[in-house]
Amino acid sequence: MDYLDTILRRYTHLPALLHMVQHSCLTFLSPETWDDRQDAFFIQQYQSVQEIRTVLAVCLSEAPETYHHWYTFAHGPSGVSIAFKRERLLTALNANPDIRHGRVEYVKINDLGKHVHGASQMPFLKRFPFSPECEYRLLYERQLEEVTVFEQKISLDCIDRIYLSPWMPNSVATSVKTFLKASSLFKDLR
Repeated sequence: MDYLDTILRRYTHLPALLHMVQHSCLTFLSPETWDDRQDAFFIQQYQSVQEIRTVLAVCLSEAPETYHHWYTFAHGPSGVSIAFKRERLLTALNANPDIRHGRVEYVKINDLGKHVHGASQMPFLKRFPFSPECEYRLLYERQLEEVTVFEQKISLDCIDRIYLSPWMPNSVATSVKTFLKASSLFKDLR
């Protein structure tokens, strides 16, 4: 099995990583905060059609590391990429019945009518031009309760590696690595 088949990448920023490390959790947020307004719109439509009070998400990638991922999702000196051990993370998430997950399917607009998708698949559909993202989406859903943030406890041994931003100055990267290694949670920090 190829290494890429065993991981899921999360591109984010250093403050989110530090929060995850301190609280051993994965933070689900509202799609309303996303730059991709069309993607957020489809999640809101799904929420409305399904009459669900809360739909929060975490976006991961199955793709190899690319400039696009760094630039779009973790740009600047505080960007990080967290490589999760796929099976370990998904097993932990499967313990929560309010979380579901799956690959995003990329569809050309002209082909939408040819695909039969139930409303439950709406959050896992995206326009074809975004296919290089190879997104794997995690959803937290609450039918009757409205929340804006959800933190799912995870064991930090779900993390395989952490990569720091290519735009982070070397002296800063050294300090960040020293700080994270001092927590004795990350001995193999790259």
